Amino acid sequence: MASLPTRPTGLLDRAGALWAGLCALHCLALPLAFVAAPALTAALYSFHAPQHGLAIALLRAISLEPWFIGISAAVSGLAIGHGAYWHRRWPPVVLALAGVASLALAWFGRLAFDGWAHLIGIGLGGALLVGAHLWNLRLLARLRRS
Repeated sequence: MASLPTRPTGLLDRAGALWAGLCALHCLALPLAFVAAPALTAALYSFHAPQHGLAIALLRAISLEPWFIGISAAVSGLAIGHGAYWHRRWPPVVLALAGVASLALAWFGRLAFDGWAHLIGIGLGGALLVGAHLWNLRLLARLRRS
């Protein structure tokens, strides 16, 4: 006999909101670091520049974006899906799906769009995911009070 899922505590939603926020911060801050510090961009092309190692490390960190997006989608799916099972409200699910779609479109469509569209898509996707987790937390808190 299958057991019902345990009542949600909101811990996964808090972790998901934190992860989505860190994801958006990572994805926005690294490209902006290259724009804000021209010495970093120049160091990519000069092996003798003192910032060459840092510039290469930052460039490699940008390649982690698909992992951030995948983990964000998985954690959001678990947390918000589990919460929706209990509170039976669909708006956080729709908001999370829009956030994941925005992140995926911004990352996988980055070659078709210019740099600003990518940054806006990543920022919007992260903000939508954080909002979905916070909304889910609020609905779960309301459920616990009733």
